[in-house]
Amino acid sequence: MAGSYNQNSDPQLAIINLMIPYIHLGIDELDISPLSLIIADFGSSHGKNSIEAMKIFINYLQKTNKLTASPLVVHNDLPTNDWTT
Repeated sequence: MAGSYNQNSDPQLAIINLMIPYIHLGIDELDISPLSLIIADFGSSHGKNSIEAMKIFINYLQKTNKLTASPLVVHNDLPTNDWTT
């Protein structure tokens, strides 16, 4: 995951990390046990922060036993964004 966004996105990641307690509070309020979980991430650029945020969500969901199956995570951005490089 290279690219200028990833190289300059540490401030955004710092904010994501500051929000972890609030993310946990939000997840604590979710009742998703019988449902499949789909997470859509729109405007995910090259993905560095998107991947880290999804790790935070999924790890906490697993820790709190709120996942009954693997979640589906969909990252979306511009058609010119090549996630394979």
